Amino acid sequence: MLSIEDISRKNYKNYIVKTIRKGKRYQPEVHLLKIYEKLWIMKDYYNKPLWVKYLIAPLLIQREYKIYQKLKGIKGVPKVYKKIDPFASIVEFIEGEDASKLPLQTKLEESFFSKLEKLIQEIHSRGVVHGDLGHMDLLREANIIISPEGEIYIIDFAGAFLKPLLPDPLSMYLYTLLKRHDLRAIPKFKKHFNPSLLTKEENKLLNYSMWGERKVIYWLKKW
Repeated sequence: MLSIEDISRKNYKNYIVKTIRKGKRYQPEVHLLKIYEKLWIMKDYYNKPLWVKYLIAPLLIQREYKIYQKLKGIKGVPKVYKKIDPFASIVEFIEGEDASKLPLQTKLEESFFSKLEKLIQEIHSRGVVHGDLGHMDLLREANIIISPEGEIYIIDFAGAFLKPLLPDPLSMYLYTLLKRHDLRAIPKFKKHFNPSLLTKEENKLLNYSMWGERKVIYWLKKW
């Protein structure tokens, strides 16, 4: 029986259900694959410009692979990460709805926020910050998935940041900044889906965003 380990550059096209995103500039193509009733997400830089394909893609693929290895075993993070070659990778598809796309009349209970906070803290405890959580607009994903069973998942660690082994001031500043940015996703969602649960501390966190920090986060995401 075919398994995810048998997927290669030669045969992956046979299993594409649809192409989710073509990808602009240095962004990868994103395909949805189906192998024996299970769905997978494939990120592929193979058809990108040569300088992206050979200089940038292998670094990004290896970096994200390393991050998934650090997060292995955490319930709420996609499982089974595979590198097809230096230019492409496959990760478990998580069925559900991105939290940013929930109807505005949705009311999320306290248990949701407790689970989300626990998951973010567990990711941080492995020395990883996501850096791209909690968007609340139609053009961007929050990267927080609610499964049909009500489980919470955090996806897409392409822009994640690792805690520096050598804590130089700049790296530690960026790590701390993005860590706070991750945690700000919790009061963001409370504000939209159950504002009565907001605490004074969360209001402070929600309102705290220095102009300089906003610019740093903006350019980090642009990159």
